[in-house]
Amino acid sequence: MMTLSDYGEAKRLLVEYISRRDDIVTAWQYGEVSQPGVSDLDMMVLIKDKGDHGLNDYLMKDKLPPLVLKALAHANVIILPESSAYGVFYWDDVTCTDIKTKKPVNVPLLNVEYLRIAMLVDWYFERTYRIYSMKHHGCSNKQLMLGMMKSYGYCVENFQSLAPGVDFNQYFTLKKRLLELRNSWLEMESVNKHKVLENLFDDYYLLASDYHEVVFEWINNLDYYPEWSDNESEVTFHFPDGNVFHFCNRFSNEIKFHNDNPMIMLPEKLLHHFTLYANQSCQLSNKLGKSFRPQLPECQSMSVDWESEYKEFLYKRINFASSWYDCLKDNSFTYGLFKFGWYLNA
Repeated sequence: MMTLSDYGEAKRLLVEYISRRDDIVTAWQYGEVSQPGVSDLDMMVLIKDKGDHGLNDYLMKDKLPPLVLKALAHANVIILPESSAYGVFYWDDVTCTDIKTKKPVNVPLLNVEYLRIAMLVDWYFERTYRIYSMKHHGCSNKQLMLGMMKSYGYCVENFQSLAPGVDFNQYFTLKKRLLELRNSWLEMESVNKHKVLENLFDDYYLLASDYHEVVFEWINNLDYYPEWSDNESEVTFHFPDGNVFHFCNRFSNEIKFHNDNPMIMLPEKLLHHFTLYANQSCQLSNKLGKSFRPQLPECQSMSVDWESEYKEFLYKRINFASSWYDCLKDNSFTYGLFKFGWYLNA
C-alpha cells in the first residue's frame, strides 16, 4: 500500500529523473494526495519548446521510475511547453506546486467568472459523458470509478459557484458517502466494497442525469452566449474517443446513442463556443472544425455580437491549447495534451 511518504519519495525520484535532461524544465504537482493508496499523483511536466531527440520517449509513463509509476496510478502525465505553461490557469482553477523548488506556482490575474463559465462548458458535459458511458458499458476498474466520481464532483462544485440558488444537498450527501468509501477503501473486503461502490455509482448516475438538465437550462438562460440563429439542421460534434455532443434547443430526458455510446445534449447556443474554437488559424482548430456533423461554414461567432471580453477570454483558451498541441506535435508526442488530447493521434 502506498503511504504518504511513498508519494514524497516518488516526487524526489521524478525530480531526479527529469533533471537528467536539459530540455525538461521542471514538473508541477496539481491537486493533492488526500487518500494515500487511492489518490493518484497528478503531474504536469514542463519542457523546452524545442526538445532534443528522444524527449517524447523519455517521458512516456512506463519509462518513469517504478515508484513514480505506482504513485501516478491512473493519472496521465501532462506535458506543457515552457513558454505557454501558465495557460493551464486559463483552462482550470488548479493549484500547482513546483516539485523542484517545492514552492507554489503563481496564478496569473484573470476574470474568475469567465474562467468558471468556460470550465462549465468545456469540462462539465465531458465528465457527464464519462459517467453515462461507465453506466452504459460498465467498468471493471473500480478505482477508476472512484476517481471519476470525484472528478465529476469538481464540475458540480464549479457549477455551484456560479449558481448558488440551485439545490446541491443531494450532491453533498453523495460526496460524503464517496469520501467515506475512499477513506476505507483499502481496509474493506473486496465483495463488500465493490457492492457499496456500485450502489454509490448508480446514485451518482442519477445525480448526473438530474443535473444535466439543470445545467442545460441554466446555460440556456445565460447572457454570455447569444442565440444560435441557423436552425436548418441539428448539429453534432464527434470527439475521436466516441463522445458525441448533440446541440439542441430543448432538453430531453431520453438519452440517444451513436455507435453504442451515449450522446450528450448541449444547448444550441453553445455552438458559438465550439465554433469559435474551431475557426482559428491553427492545426488544432482545423481538427476541431472537422468534428462537426454536418460541416459548418465560417462561423456565426465571428460576426454575431456577444460578450466581447468573454469572447477574448475564449480566444486565449484556444490559443494556449493550440500552442500546446503544436509543441507536442513538433516533438513527436502522442500523449500529454492538457485538453483535446484525443486529437494528437486523430
